[in-house]
Amino acid sequence: LRAGNEHRQADELEAMMQ
Repeated sequence: LRAGNEHRQADELEAMMQ
């Protein structure tokens, strides 16, 4: 679950950067 949460955070960060 922790790994999934980290992956989701990275995706959100990428969306914000875009």
